[in-house]
Amino acid sequence: LKAGANIALALPTIYASSSATNFASGAIKILKKLPVSHLAFGVEIENKDSLFDIARLRANESAELKEALKKHLKRGENYSVALFEALREVYPEKKEEISQVFLSANNILAVEYLVAIIKQKAKITPIFIDRQDNGHSSLTPKQQNDISYLPASKVRELIKTDVESTRKFVPKSTFEAIKNLDASKLGFASERLDALLISKLREQTKESLVMFQDYTFPIANSLYLRASKLTSIQEILEASKSKNVRENRIRRLMFYPYLDVTKKKYSLIDKELDSIVVLGVKKEFRPKLKELAESSKMKLIISQKDRLNLKKASELSLEIDKKASELYSLATKSQTQNNAIFV
Repeated sequence: LKAGANIALALPTIYASSSATNFASGAIKILKKLPVSHLAFGVEIENKDSLFDIARLRANESAELKEALKKHLKRGENYSVALFEALREVYPEKKEEISQVFLSANNILAVEYLVAIIKQKAKITPIFIDRQDNGHSSLTPKQQNDISYLPASKVRELIKTDVESTRKFVPKSTFEAIKNLDASKLGFASERLDALLISKLREQTKESLVMFQDYTFPIANSLYLRASKLTSIQEILEASKSKNVRENRIRRLMFYPYLDVTKKKYSLIDKELDSIVVLGVKKEFRPKLKELAESSKMKLIISQKDRLNLKKASELSLEIDKKASELYSLATKSQTQNNAIFV
């Protein structure tokens, strides 16, 4: 908000902790029910038309592509790898274009946003923002026009060890918010998180794990066995990852038992969610909240009283959001926020 936004909305935990496909699809489902006309997101490709080309192939999924994708998924490949191989197999003339798009996580998410816009027939215009740093995994700052750029993941690491060094990589308002963070608390946060997540995993059986969103029998069996013997998330990730099951997917799945994100709950929320949590609002924008609420097909949750008399899907979504906030609070020894803030 201090950087210029008028309002900040919370993407429900079920989408925020999910795959790129579900993340983008969930976001568009919500945005199309709000008076939103444009969506801006980062990309790492010069030829933006390539993103539209791949998105259209995905959205209109031919029978041949569907079969190729099914074949690669049966081999145990995760979805993004299976999709990459299937597209290159069915459209050999576009191999180079497909490879360029799939080089970057930003591009993959961008394609998923476009696919969701096309499939859901959302009247939302995409705006592409070129990434300015050296890439998602880069540890080296990029200097451009007297500004230093560093990936957010690296900035988060610096916060734990040397908050002052982040000053040149973040907006002034951001630095003011993080400069007094207790690094000693953050240093032990990962250990507390390990204990909380692994404890919950150990309560499960192989059969109960399969009930959670995105779990398959092989993944459930793998996590069940490793959680019973290993004592850190990183150890479990190292032992569980493979060519076909990426570390990021396993990391996401380890949260679902604690958050109780079952396949049944995910399906209901995804189909019937009709509310959205407002995290914060600019004071000068506050008079327009009523107008925004009246023109939206989503109920805006601003205060505790707005959480009353909700439909089942919204109640379940808020329960999962609450568990995610409490998990963060326990791991970082910080307080949770229940009402929207006005700045």
